[in-house]
Amino acid sequence: MKRIFIFFMLWCFAFASQAQSIMSYAYDQADNRVNRVIVLKSRALKAQSHHVDSVSFREMLSDRQIKIWPNPVQAELTVSISQFDSSSSATYSLYHPGGSVLEVNKPLTQSTAIDMTKYPRGIYILRITLYGQSSSWKIIKQ
Repeated sequence: MKRIFIFFMLWCFAFASQAQSIMSYAYDQADNRVNRVIVLKSRALKAQSHHVDSVSFREMLSDRQIKIWPNPVQAELTVSISQFDSSSSATYSLYHPGGSVLEVNKPLTQSTAIDMTKYPRGIYILRITLYGQSSSWKIIKQ
């Protein structure tokens, strides 16, 4: 009887461990959910599938609205600044999560396209500085 019980418990544990999926959420400063990632495990393929909602992010910085889309990005990330004038001192820097600088103090215009094709898949940090105020964004490269 003891062997049957142990066998049954091991079987239940093995079955339960195969049925797990991982969900990850990202929130903005107002605690609104802005990103959802679901990692599904496929038993037949032994691979992970990711489903990520593509969204645009908006934030106010120095009385200007900054919009970044699409995130996650595959090729080109767009940064737009509302009410932008040519005398604005707006720059961006792109960092690898390990801390290495990829692009530094690049000028921004009203609508700037950042080429992400030269970087491998992963998570990057985009830092935007406008009139001396800075804001950091997490960018997912697929």
